Amino acid sequence: MDYVITVIIPTLNEENYLPNLLGDLKAQSVKHFEVIVVDAHSDDHTKDVTQKFANDLNLRFIESPKRHLSYQRNFAAEKAKGEYLFFLDADSRIRPNVIENSLKHIEKEHHELYLPELQPSNRKLGYKILIRGAGNLVKMLNNLNIPFSTGPMILIKKELFTKIGGFSLITTASEDHNLIIKAYKAGVKVKFMKDVECDFSMRRFERDGTFTIVWKYTIFTIETLFKGGVYRKSTNYVMGGQEYKQ
Repeated sequence: MDYVITVIIPTLNEENYLPNLLGDLKAQSVKHFEVIVVDAHSDDHTKDVTQKFANDLNLRFIESPKRHLSYQRNFAAEKAKGEYLFFLDADSRIRPNVIENSLKHIEKEHHELYLPELQPSNRKLGYKILIRGAGNLVKMLNNLNIPFSTGPMILIKKELFTKIGGFSLITTASEDHNLIIKAYKAGVKVKFMKDVECDFSMRRFERDGTFTIVWKYTIFTIETLFKGGVYRKSTNYVMGGQEYKQ
């Protein structure tokens, strides 16, 4: 393959947030990686802001046949040239050494599944406590052989991703947890990368309120624990750029 890592970013109306992440990718300490922005026919200028980085990154903009988060990720994964897939959300942020340190883990450990260390995009103390607590809970659960993800930012070997069928197309939420569960059933546990830091967007918390979102995530977590995923037909949980289009 041409690259060790392909970064995959699903988008839908993300013109306001995506440039920040693409700027972070442009500023990476190593440059030899691929970026795929897989868009669901946005109604805004997502395509235009992506193309502004065409000369700065090994970047491809592709359009998904469907507006479906898991489908978009799987669609891009099929076209990725990297040995590993690094899934990032369009409203996330990353440190300049994220790709470099991820490569060091891959080269040293040759593991197939990693999760980065998450920080809240808003550095309010309450958010810091919340994200740190959630991260520690996920680590504890994985140590107890209860597979869970810290979020949608996942680094996974493409061969494993394909083997387990990628992201579920029938879960309506918590597809990240479901992916980790499927990997575990295939014999692969998560490794945590403490030196790979990513910012988890708090925009849902800021818009809808912390209690509302924490309650929703708690319900999703309980359903995932007992059913392996969230399969309800309606969860009122849509892609961020669509929900918060400005």
